[in-house]
Amino acid sequence: MIMKTLALILALFTLNACDWLKSSPSNTSQGKVKGKFARYTNDRLNFSIEFPKKWAVETNPKPKKSGVKNFLKMAFNAESPLENKADTYHESIGVAVIDTLLLKAYLAPTDPTDPDANSEEAKKEKEELLKSKTDATKVESNGTFMVGSTLVGWSISKAYTDENGHTLKQMAYSMRKGVNQYKVGWVGEAGKVEMYRPVVERIIKSIVFNTVAPRATDQSRGRD
Repeated sequence: MIMKTLALILALFTLNACDWLKSSPSNTSQGKVKGKFARYTNDRLNFSIEFPKKWAVETNPKPKKSGVKNFLKMAFNAESPLENKADTYHESIGVAVIDTLLLKAYLAPTDPTDPDANSEEAKKEKEELLKSKTDATKVESNGTFMVGSTLVGWSISKAYTDENGHTLKQMAYSMRKGVNQYKVGWVGEAGKVEMYRPVVERIIKSIVFNTVAPRATDQSRGRD
């Protein structure tokens, strides 16, 4: 799942390319969601969320990008089962928490005396994130909706082709609580966006922020 996790990280940043706070409010998907869901809790990041019970869920996937680790914590990566014998692509959902203060510091001009920040790898990484953050040409549609008193911004990317010839799209959702932004990104076959959109929005609406202090360890548990 590592490559898909990296793709989801970019999906999460694509949302920032749209000024969705100025967009018109839009209705959520009216599609029905079938199947049972299980709740998974991330104690370190202090929230829980539901995924379809039959999906494979990975907790705390680690982004390879070095600077990303400072401000972005991947909480979950979930992969759907193949739908039938003809299906060759597992749709994937990633959930991340971004510390907006650390992100702002990361995107600030680099200290010329910092050898790590000025390495070729670090410069390329930062350049890629800045490009994905500002490239609005990749966005097909975007909007906002409310979950209780929380504003949720969303975007859907234009179709693109991956290295294996799959025609894909991405969906990205974002909500803010304090200094943290909670991001949910989906990557899947372009023709299945409307089929999976109700599932992703059900996941978004299931987020519960714990009121207890987070523990030092990070565990996940599922229940019916």
